[in-house]
Amino acid sequence: MVQRQDQQVDLAVVIQDGERALRETPQKYLTPRYDAEPNISKPSRGLKFHENAGGVVYDPAKRALLFVQRKDNLRIGTPKGHREIGETLLVAAKREITEETGVADFEYVARLPGVQYLSDDHGKLAKKIPHHLHHFLFLRTSSRTLPRVMTGEVANLKLLWVPVASPKPPKTLHKDLRSVLAQARAILIARGIVKVRKVSS
Repeated sequence: MVQRQDQQVDLAVVIQDGERALRETPQKYLTPRYDAEPNISKPSRGLKFHENAGGVVYDPAKRALLFVQRKDNLRIGTPKGHREIGETLLVAAKREITEETGVADFEYVARLPGVQYLSDDHGKLAKKIPHHLHHFLFLRTSSRTLPRVMTGEVANLKLLWVPVASPKPPKTLHKDLRSVLAQARAILIARGIVKVRKVSS
């Protein structure tokens, strides 16, 4: 069916309606399938794992890197999510960052350290399984933003800009992401994107 231009769908409303249905009939909707692409990958050893992608965006105007912070426990992480069918990891990372933060215009700079962890996806899986999270570093090219995809999970996140000149990582930054932050800074300095002031002796 072709949709007329004057009948634009409000994606946020659609998602909110879907989440309302989840709360009303959890026995029907809280049993998602994870046995097919794109969420499950099978490496050669036969162990199933989820493949996620995300990263951080450096904003030259703010001189800071974009992370997200959970409102419930204040833990700091990266915007990320599952790779969808037909997506490269890089495309998946860019899509997830825009969906979760609203930051729209940024370009690829470099690959960052990945993270592996066990998770049951907030209770959606019967047990915890390995997750492989691939990170990328991006450079923001404009201040344009888009509406965030306000699922319940994203609504629990707030944007956190971490100054690139800050000597120490934030206290609630996940320990596995400290190397991600450190390498992002190092790459930005090495590429000349961030200028380091020389200390006079």
